[in-house]
Amino acid sequence: MSPDRSRAEGTAAATPAAVRERLDRVTDPELDTSIVELDYIEDIRITADADADGDAVFVAFTLPTAWCSPAFAWMMAGDARDAVASLPGSRR
Repeated sequence: MSPDRSRAEGTAAATPAAVRERLDRVTDPELDTSIVELDYIEDIRITADADADGDAVFVAFTLPTAWCSPAFAWMMAGDARDAVASLPGSRR
């Protein structure tokens, strides 16, 4: 089944557990450890939209320190976004 198929065509909705599983593949570039394992994930919210092609997924995460490299923060945010976007049932 294509990840682009809508729920009306049978794609399951995104779930917090599925989002967390995808985020477990994202690592802190300095520590080479999952951002889930490092407990960086603060919040996962999913907004269902029957009129849209998938759910909107919001993920909030904290950085390990206030002086975390902006490049590493950008990398983790981009990797998290890509991981969640590849989840069937999510649209952004």
